[in-house]
Amino acid sequence: MMTLLDRYLLQRYWQAFAVTFLALFGLFVILDVFTNLDEFTRNSPGVGQVLAEMSKYYLFRACAFFESVGSFVSVMSALMALALLIRHGELNPILSAGIPSYRLAVPLMFGNVFVSMLLVANQELLIPRVAEQLQARPGQGADSADKIRPVLDFSTHVRILSGKLFLKARKLSETDFVLPAPELVTKLTTVHSGTAVYRPKSTQQTVAGWYLTDISPSFAELSLTDRGREIVLPGEGPNEVFIVTDVSFDQLVNRNKFFENLSTRELLENARNPSFGILSLRAQTVHLHSRMTRPLFNLLVVLMIVPVIIRKESRGLVVNLACSLGAMTFALGLQQCCSYLAQGGVLRLDLAAWLPVIVSGILGAWFSGFVRT
Repeated sequence: MMTLLDRYLLQRYWQAFAVTFLALFGLFVILDVFTNLDEFTRNSPGVGQVLAEMSKYYLFRACAFFESVGSFVSVMSALMALALLIRHGELNPILSAGIPSYRLAVPLMFGNVFVSMLLVANQELLIPRVAEQLQARPGQGADSADKIRPVLDFSTHVRILSGKLFLKARKLSETDFVLPAPELVTKLTTVHSGTAVYRPKSTQQTVAGWYLTDISPSFAELSLTDRGREIVLPGEGPNEVFIVTDVSFDQLVNRNKFFENLSTRELLENARNPSFGILSLRAQTVHLHSRMTRPLFNLLVVLMIVPVIIRKESRGLVVNLACSLGAMTFALGLQQCCSYLAQGGVLRLDLAAWLPVIVSGILGAWFSGFVRT
C-alpha cells in the first residue's frame, strides 16, 4: 500500500521527469528548427502552413526522442527527487523517524518501472506505426526524391544499385537491379525498372520482394538459371517482374538504423534472416539485447545512485550530485561502449548486453555501505 511519503516522492519524481523531458525536447526542437528552417519554408507558401507542418513533424519526432532519452530522464528524475529532498531539509526528519534510506527508493523505482513500461509501449506499438513519418526529412513533399544507396541481399546476392526513392509514395523510380551470375542468370544482367514497389509477405503472398514495371530487358529476354526462376518471377505483363528479396523499402531509406523503428517481433525475425550482412545482424542483435536489459539496467542505476546522493560523510549536496552524475555517466557510457564493441565483433553479444547490468549491480552493492542511515 502506498503511503503519504511514497505519494510525495512520486509526485516529485513526475514533476522532475516532466520538466527534464520538456526542457530537453524543447532544446532539441529549437536547435533543429534553426538548422532546417529553410527546408520547412521551401514548399510552404504561408506562415500558418509552415507552423502546421512543423507541429506535425515534431509531434512524430517526440516518439523517437522519448525512446532515445527516456531511460536517461527516468534515472535523472530519481536523482533530482532525492536532491530536492535533501535541499529542503526533509531527509533528516525522515531518517529520524526510523525510515530506512533505501525505503525512499521504492516510489522512485515504481516510477522507473512505469517509464520502462511506457518505453516498451512506445517502441512496440507507436513507433512502428509512425515509422514512415520518422524517416521523412523536414519539409519533404510527395514529389521529393532521394538517391538510393546500393544495397546487397546476402541471401540471393541481388543488388539494388541505383535509382530514386520516393518516401511518401513508398516506391522506387528508374532503379537498377543487378542479377548475379552464374547463381541467377548465365550472364551478369542489370534489370532497369521504371517503377518498383515493395510487397511484404501476406496471407496471399508467401514471399516478399519488389514488383518491377517497365523493365528492360523483358522477362522473356532474361537467361535465368534454375535458382533464378525461383527468385525472378514473371509479372502480370511482359515488361513486369517480381524479384524475391527481403531488402525492404525501410532498409533503403535508412540502411544503418532502419531497425530502430521495428518492433521486437520483427527484430527476432530479422535475426534469422540470411538476407542481412554480418554487420547489420550484429547491430540488430545488440539493439534487441539492449531492449531486453534496459528495464533492469535502469533500476540498478537508480539503486546505485541512492547511496551516492545520500552519503554518510557528505561534503555538501553539490559534491554528492557531481558524484551521482559521474556514476550515472559511467554506467550509461559503459553501456554505449559495450554496444559499439559488440557491433565491431570485439565482445560477444550476450556479454555486451549484460556486462553493464552486472557492473551496475556490483557498484550498487558496493556503494550501499556509504548510505546515510
